[in-house]
Amino acid sequence: MLGMVMQTPFERLLADVSEQAQREPLAAFGRLQECYNKSLTDLDVRRLGALAANLGGASLGRYDDAITFVETLLDHPALEAGGDTEHSLWRAIACLQRCAKREVQAEEALTRGARNASERARVEALTAQMLTARGRAAEALPMLAAAAELIGEIPAEDETRMQIAQISFAISSLAEQGLTSSQRLLAAAATLGHATQIDSANWRNRHKAAYHRGNAHVLCGEPREALTQVQAMMEIEDQHDEEVFDIERFFTAILACKAQLLRGQIRVASGAFEAASDFARRVEKGDERKLCERALAEVRPQFERYRQTTA
Repeated sequence: MLGMVMQTPFERLLADVSEQAQREPLAAFGRLQECYNKSLTDLDVRRLGALAANLGGASLGRYDDAITFVETLLDHPALEAGGDTEHSLWRAIACLQRCAKREVQAEEALTRGARNASERARVEALTAQMLTARGRAAEALPMLAAAAELIGEIPAEDETRMQIAQISFAISSLAEQGLTSSQRLLAAAATLGHATQIDSANWRNRHKAAYHRGNAHVLCGEPREALTQVQAMMEIEDQHDEEVFDIERFFTAILACKAQLLRGQIRVASGAFEAASDFARRVEKGDERKLCERALAEVRPQFERYRQTTA
C-alpha cells in the first residue's frame, strides 16, 4: 500500500521547485532543466510545462525564456505525439506569446493547441491571469470578456467551467488586493495635497484641494468624510461669494451628488445632480465645460440603474 502512494523522484523534485517558486521564483525557474532531466512520463511533461509557463509568465514576465523551455518539451522523448499534453504545451506557448504581444505567433500556437471552445476559453482566461499578475490588468479585460462569451459553447458538465471559475476567483483576489492598495494610496495622496493648501492665501487652491480630498473619500467608499469636504467647499464659497465661478459651484454640487448616491440618498443626490447640471450649462470656457460634461456622464448611469431597480 505504501508503494502505491510514494512519490516518484520527479514528483518530489517538482513539489520542491513549486514550493520554492512561492519564495524565490527566479531561483525556481533556474531549476526547470533539473526537472526536465528527471521527467519520464507524458504526465510529467504536462506538469512541467504548466509550471514553466506559470513561473516564466505570471511570476517573472520572462516570456521568451519560458517559450524556449516549453518548446524543448515538445521534443521530449516521453511526449505522446498528438496527445493532450502536446496540445496543452501549445496552449501554454499561445498564452506566453500573447503576453509578449506577438499575436501572429500566438494565433499559430493557439491553432495547434486549442481543439474546441473549452480549450480556447482556457487560453483566454490563463492569459488574462498572467497579465493581471504582471500588473497589466487593462490588457486582460478583453480576454476575460472573450472567455465569458466562449463559456456559452461549453457544456454545463465540462470540468473546464470549474477550472476557469477558479482562475477568475484568483484574478478577482489579485484585483481586490490592488484595489485596497490603490484606495489607500489615493486617500493618502489626496490628504497630503489637501494639507499643502489648507492654509493657502488663495481660496481657489483650498477649494480645489477640498474637492480632490472629498472625491478620494467617495472612491474609497467614505461618503460622510466626503460630505465634510462638501461643507468646507460651501463655506469657502460663502466667504468669497462675489468671486465664485460656476465651475467651482459645479464641483461642489457634483461631489455632494456622488456622496449622497453612495449613502443611498437618491432624492438628495438627484437635487444635487440637477444643481450641478444648471451650473454646467452656465460654464463658458470650453475646456471647463468638457470637464463638467464628463463628470455628469460618469454619474448619470447610476440614476438610470436606480430607476430600473425601482420600476
